[in-house]
Amino acid sequence: MPRACLSAPRAPWAARLPAAPALVLSLALALGLGATTRAAAAEANPRVGARAAAAESAVWSSAEACRDAVERGQARMARARPGELRLGAWNVEWFPDHTDIGWLACTIAWMNLDLLALEEIRATPAAQAGMARLLAELGRLTGDAWRVDLQNCGGAGRQHVGFIWNATRLRLVEGEDAWALNARASGPDDPCAGWLRPGRADAFAPRDGTSAPFRAVAVHLKSGVAPRDESERHVALSRLGSLVAETPGARLVVLGDFNSMGEGTVSSARAEIASLDALAAATEPGFARARPNPSCTEYYRGRGGALDQALVSRSMGSIDPAATRVTGYCALAQCRPISPWRLDARPAAYRALSDHCPLVIGIVPAARARAAEAAPEAP
Repeated sequence: MPRACLSAPRAPWAARLPAAPALVLSLALALGLGATTRAAAAEANPRVGARAAAAESAVWSSAEACRDAVERGQARMARARPGELRLGAWNVEWFPDHTDIGWLACTIAWMNLDLLALEEIRATPAAQAGMARLLAELGRLTGDAWRVDLQNCGGAGRQHVGFIWNATRLRLVEGEDAWALNARASGPDDPCAGWLRPGRADAFAPRDGTSAPFRAVAVHLKSGVAPRDESERHVALSRLGSLVAETPGARLVVLGDFNSMGEGTVSSARAEIASLDALAAATEPGFARARPNPSCTEYYRGRGGALDQALVSRSMGSIDPAATRVTGYCALAQCRPISPWRLDARPAAYRALSDHCPLVIGIVPAARARAAEAAPEAP
């Protein structure tokens, strides 16, 4: 596939506008298969929850089980309602070096996303061929057209960030490399400075016209537990305001691998995430961070960590907790330690897809969220 097919032309954004009953119930809600209010949740059908749990287990157990579940239409995540969005973020670990592309397509189809931010994607000829296969299989499984857009800078063998999206639901307006999210970059002339990744900032318009255009930014911040590594992550995020200033209506969502690992300890990782929350809230017009359940998005040496995040501006809308979750092998393990951590004992999805798990978020338009908050509670 030619490089031009992978990325849209660069243009300045500013120039354009089986489980215990309680667990089964929570899983059904998280998958978007049950009711979204607490009152209705109490009346949710346990059979729906059991079906959802069984489908999720099958989807992440093997490529064959996933295809069987998805092609039979069993308990896919619910589509976003008109005016709402269903977005995801997934670090796919050096795609396509050890990626089961058919299985990857199957899991994305099962998640029923409008848009998926991707990290660690190569741009070699082999990667481009693999991406073409992925999009074609997504089209077969969903009946919709899918497209991809990756960062422009960086050599073909290096890690890239970007998006794939359901082009039947969303239209790409324009895209550019967001140099500000590379702490070592000082301007747009060198967005991949210092061998780090920029963000990829794409503007999308919903094709059904039920909500306004928005801007999504895929990120993969600096990894590492040294003080300098955490400092560079903070520098990148402190530039969030510049992205807001370039975004009409401040309708912005930033998602991907934030590498929120602190100094490598649980307490320091939590402290870095708390710092992220404070920075996000203080950046006009204010951002909220997705808080999925379960919370871990990857495993390292058998223990879960929360490296992947999503920030949604208040102008964009509010995060729907009923449609926000982590899935994948992280959800099946419920973030508990996995032992022994030998390669042959690790989950199949870890070995064939990624060490990370997908983060899924639902976004409710700001006006609808305000109306829901103002509505009186049912007696």
